[in-house]
Amino acid sequence: MLNRRLIILFVLFAGAMAGLALRLGQLQISEAEKWQAEARTFVHRHTPIETARGSIVDRNGVIVAQDVHCYDLAIDYRAMNRDDRWITRTARQRLRERDVVERKEILEQLPREKELVANLLLGIPEAIRQQCGISREEVRARFNEIHTRISLLRQDRWSRVYSRNKDREDGVSVADADLKNEIKEETVSHTVVPNIRDGVANYFRQHAGEYPGLVVVDSQRRDYPYKDVACHLIGVMRPIDKAWLDRERLGRNLFDLPNLLTEEDTGNLGGYLPGDRAGEMGIEALEEKKLRGVRGVKLMELGSADAERRIEPRQGGHVQMTLDIKLQEAIEKAVMEPSGKLRMGADNQTHAVAIVVLDMEGRVLVMYSSSTYDLNLYDEQRVELNTNTEEMPLINRALSAAYPPGSTIKPLVAAAALSEGLVRAQETITCNGHLFANRKDQFRCLRYVNYGLTHGPLPLSQAMEVSCNIYFYTLGQRLGLERFLTWLDVFSLGRDTGFELRTGNVDGNIPSREVLQDASTAAAESLQLGIGQGRLAVTPLQMANAYATMLRGGEEIAPRILASTPEVRTKRAVISPATVAALREGMELVVHGEKGTARTVFAGMKMRVAGKTGSAMTGRKMRVQGLRVDGDSDAWFVGYVPADKPQYVISAVMEFGGHGGSNAAPMVRETVVQMENFGYLPKVD
Repeated sequence: MLNRRLIILFVLFAGAMAGLALRLGQLQISEAEKWQAEARTFVHRHTPIETARGSIVDRNGVIVAQDVHCYDLAIDYRAMNRDDRWITRTARQRLRERDVVERKEILEQLPREKELVANLLLGIPEAIRQQCGISREEVRARFNEIHTRISLLRQDRWSRVYSRNKDREDGVSVADADLKNEIKEETVSHTVVPNIRDGVANYFRQHAGEYPGLVVVDSQRRDYPYKDVACHLIGVMRPIDKAWLDRERLGRNLFDLPNLLTEEDTGNLGGYLPGDRAGEMGIEALEEKKLRGVRGVKLMELGSADAERRIEPRQGGHVQMTLDIKLQEAIEKAVMEPSGKLRMGADNQTHAVAIVVLDMEGRVLVMYSSSTYDLNLYDEQRVELNTNTEEMPLINRALSAAYPPGSTIKPLVAAAALSEGLVRAQETITCNGHLFANRKDQFRCLRYVNYGLTHGPLPLSQAMEVSCNIYFYTLGQRLGLERFLTWLDVFSLGRDTGFELRTGNVDGNIPSREVLQDASTAAAESLQLGIGQGRLAVTPLQMANAYATMLRGGEEIAPRILASTPEVRTKRAVISPATVAALREGMELVVHGEKGTARTVFAGMKMRVAGKTGSAMTGRKMRVQGLRVDGDSDAWFVGYVPADKPQYVISAVMEFGGHGGSNAAPMVRETVVQMENFGYLPKVD
């Protein structure tokens, strides 16, 4: 009986040992990698090492955006939540600082000290409001933002820990215990007000005892030395949202990266954490990946003699523009100067304007749009800027606003007609004041409308000089809509020019090819296009690019703002040297001819400029003191300099300005003078 029991016990013991051996073998062999990773989760702790964002510089290396040292006002998350354990520890610390060390005294005074700390915490939002000059609502919003950030991190902890344990068969999860622990962000300070003034920083340092949990910390901020100059191009930064964070989170997970052991296996250290900022507009957004840099990481191996291993951060790269920031600053200052009246339209009111200077290799030298805003104050003024529907300062009118080009289209129309053999440069077309003998109230010349006079027979150069509508109605009629559309594409009108900045960029508008199905509509449309009206809208950048393409004989070079962008050339049509010469003759007469529509503005200038004026009727409404009223024509001037050897194309538009010759051309004259001052042209004026 005893032997039998011993045998049974032996068999059971042997079976248990065999089972244990099998399980150990499974753990150490087949599941070794899984459990090694699990173990590393508890012995490895990873802390990010911050990087520095790269600078943006202009063509001459002048810094226009950079990270600089500053102070942030931050609050301990536990203080913000008025956590009782934190209040207790803080109260004990305050008592010790007053030499209250006896246990009995501490127990007697602790309740009163805790109450005092709790009351001081209640006064922190008001102190932030008063010292930092922000509203109570804004303080609450910033506290809520911190709460949201921590909530996202805790949700991330849940998803990560439970994903590690979802396949466990023993029913025991480390998640429950793990999730009871505070995440690091719940035990540190979080920025409430970034970039506080030195005086505010000194105040809170001197009164630290009155605001427990509130600290002044060293930080970095994005600084824009030229404030509002070229603000639309440079762009701004903003805190990332949840969608961005979900898409590009830092690391596989930041604090439990079990496989982060070598520099070749860094996870996604170029990713983001809650509270990070990223480029929102302009070059800050376009070059975000290059500017951002890559965080480093510090690996702590708990219990190891070699306790710390590091992967160093990589600073963001610098980005260089083709823009000359000092030249642009001078032009903006001149245009904005009230005494110069360069933004004053025919109605004696100031209007929004845009100016583009493009060199003949496609590089943007100047791109100005009014109204502007100080990039350093964007966060504070975000709501105001977004709700300003009268000036719309966030719109880059050089890229994001399209206008009918009016008579500035006429050199391009002439280039198409000459290239198609539909007219000769010396061939005359007679202006009778109206295109059709039996329809004297339509398709008329402005000279006929205003004075009842006609231009008579005109060759191309003189038609350009006086901007005769009848001449160009005729060219539009000869081209027909189908050929017209082909040539609009040659000049990159109505489509993407290839410019790097696409956010907010518009392609303008041209008639669709569906219009060709109706012969009478197509015929009328081609007439209107001949003088830059009808279903045609273009941006100032597109017009500068189109003129450059024309002057190069039909070869387009995609305009660009980044020095690193390679030159892209496209040849969609050939415009002969003889045709280009004829067009240039006409555009010189516009400025220097006896009857030129821009002769008065450029009178006395030694630097010879050539180009074309335009006054484009628009069906848009303009806002005046909150009301939408009918506006005057958009005023245009598009030209090039020097007239004898084109180096730069200049495009300028004034919304509802009136007349191109008297309201847009003065901005171009001032631009040329400033280009002389900065050495881009011989200084002769």
